Amino acid sequence: MGGGERSFLRITDSLSEEGVCVEVALRQSSDIIDYVSPTRICHQLSMRTVWDPISKYEIRKLIKRRKPSIVQTYMSRATRLTHVPAESEVTHIARLCGNYKSKSFKHVDICVVCTNWIADYLLAGGIDRGKIVQIPNFLDPPKLFSDTALLDFRNSNKIPRDALVIGWIGRFVPVKNVNLILEAFSNLSRSIKGQPVYLVIAGDGPDYANALQLAQKSGNISRIKFLGWVKNPNIVYQASDLIAFTSNEMEGFGNAILETWGSRRPLITTRSRGAVEVTTHEIDSWQVPCRDADSLRDGILLLLSDERLRRELAEIGSTRLARTFSREKVMEQYKSLYERVTHKFG
Repeated sequence: MGGGERSFLRITDSLSEEGVCVEVALRQSSDIIDYVSPTRICHQLSMRTVWDPISKYEIRKLIKRRKPSIVQTYMSRATRLTHVPAESEVTHIARLCGNYKSKSFKHVDICVVCTNWIADYLLAGGIDRGKIVQIPNFLDPPKLFSDTALLDFRNSNKIPRDALVIGWIGRFVPVKNVNLILEAFSNLSRSIKGQPVYLVIAGDGPDYANALQLAQKSGNISRIKFLGWVKNPNIVYQASDLIAFTSNEMEGFGNAILETWGSRRPLITTRSRGAVEVTTHEIDSWQVPCRDADSLRDGILLLLSDERLRRELAEIGSTRLARTFSREKVMEQYKSLYERVTHKFG
């Protein structure tokens, strides 16, 4: 249940609320199944690998049986497994937010991308410009936790009430680069203006053991809190004084950006391709070069030393979320696309 999974649920729930009849097809035993509305039809398929011939057959059979106007696949695996029968009138729309191999998607009717750089990437890979539509991710601002709940979070994790807290939320995979925040934190002052500094990390994945070992070697393990995977990370965002987003260059978008703004917290981000396109340095975020731990450390020190700057970044980020990345604006774009390909909305 990471940012991508939560984004998938937001899209399907919002389409249903807009009056679109939505059915979902998910991998068997997927964690997402537990979060799908019980009133929604949910088909469970194997989808073991991107080459799984059984899954390709299951999906073709499902499309033939349900006769949808649109099949919208989410990310690489489902898109590569889904091939709409040539004789059908079904439109295949793929939602792509990463630099996957373009040749895998030439069978798709429409590619919906979340940023310009992914559109350019697909174009360079041979996808026709007429097939590419840009629609950003969106987020409904979450319910804000009470001061009591935030204090309870700190107490339960043995974080002093007066501590300055840096939050990091994501998968422990190479592109998210959790090691960068650990390296920057190891060289950061133990306290700033008399307040102790703590790092809270919420996430899990293949790089977990390596990250934990790095934290232990740093000598700062008592001030680093590994929470593991948190299904609802809003409490982590809101209990932090600053959120660090440390992805490498090829990050497609980064839902953590929107979730930071939604929680009204300041953001320090590396200049990944998605982040550079979505955020503005010194306006709604503080940007530093990718893979540069010293610059990240210096940026964190600057922001934790300047409460006013943190507040301004958070306020403008929250405003940008409402103006550009709201549910209403994104649903308008989806409905416009659906109207164009099916002539059934309007």
